[in-house]
Amino acid sequence: MDRYKIPRGTTNYKKILSDSSVDAVIICTPPNTHCKIFMDSINSGKHILLEKPMGINSKKIKRMLIVGNYP
Repeated sequence: MDRYKIPRGTTNYKKILSDSSVDAVIICTPPNTHCKIFMDSINSGKHILLEKPMGINSKKIKRMLIVGNYP
């Protein structure tokens, strides 16, 4: 983090989700983790930018779209 002058970071994403000063998250993790992190982020009230692919199967993607209130 020092190399890129990132002011703070963590390897535990749940710490970020519990931080009230964080409004949004970027999910750039392996695709098999996207659904879990997305759901946790939505439940924490965060805005989300999610990299492709959205998920690993259509069932999880549909669930994410419904929970995310996507039209």
